Amino acid sequence: MTSDDFPTCLLYIFGIILSAGLALNVVFLLRLSSRRLNLSTLLDAAGGCAWNVSDALRLFGALAICHGLLYVILMSIHKVADLSDNTMSILAFGGHMVFFHGVVLLYTSFLLRRNRERWVDLLGTKPNDWLRHVAHGIAYYMAAMPPVLLAGWVYTFFLTDWGYPVGPDDVQDIVQFFLNPDFPYPAKVGAAVAGITLVPVAEEILFRAMALRLLVRSTGKHLAVFLVSTCFAILHMHIPSIVPLFVFSVALCWGYMHTGSLMVPIIMHSAFNSVAILSSFLRVSNVAS
Repeated sequence: MTSDDFPTCLLYIFGIILSAGLALNVVFLLRLSSRRLNLSTLLDAAGGCAWNVSDALRLFGALAICHGLLYVILMSIHKVADLSDNTMSILAFGGHMVFFHGVVLLYTSFLLRRNRERWVDLLGTKPNDWLRHVAHGIAYYMAAMPPVLLAGWVYTFFLTDWGYPVGPDDVQDIVQFFLNPDFPYPAKVGAAVAGITLVPVAEEILFRAMALRLLVRSTGKHLAVFLVSTCFAILHMHIPSIVPLFVFSVALCWGYMHTGSLMVPIIMHSAFNSVAILSSFLRVSNVAS
């Protein structure tokens, strides 16, 4: 797939996002110069949801066990059933959604019930503030994209110079899922819905509401953001995406800390995935035509 496979409308979308993002960065820098970050905003962002180290360790242990179980299940299916590679990929994706994101959401529900808290307490959003936080999430997403794309371009240059060529088809497995014309359309729709709803909620709870808040208490905000963003980038297991995902995770942490609402990084994450998924569909459609 070459650069000619990118439809013109996709270039316009990125152009609008980058232009708006650059303008918003100027606004945010001006606001930042006159406002200091109050860490109590971060620590109180999830209302009364009292995460602790034991809760985090139990969740990480459960995720490790579930991923081991998923691996055993997939290997067993592969040995006893003569399934195509596409079918196995669909099963692996669905299993990952259940055994990772599903487990995070179920465990969070358990903690909320144990602490007699509500989801709105976790999200740090009052009913009359939803639209404001959604707007903030979109604005923060647009502001994050210029540095994310710049970091990606620079990182790609160095990877290529170091003997690791990166082409248009060198994308994450989930993106390749949408680019592959042989995957059934219903599976792509289901993956798209999960990618813009289930995935952002679960990952922002894990990395921002839990890991970031716990680390800030013990390491300070700068080291906490660095550690969380490093884990976020590495756990996506795609070498060409490590640096841009690290930068995007920093932006997610920044949006969370500066607004005190988990809804903001969730919307940012959802917008990021939505644009990636839309881009994949448009590229496939352009090639097919």
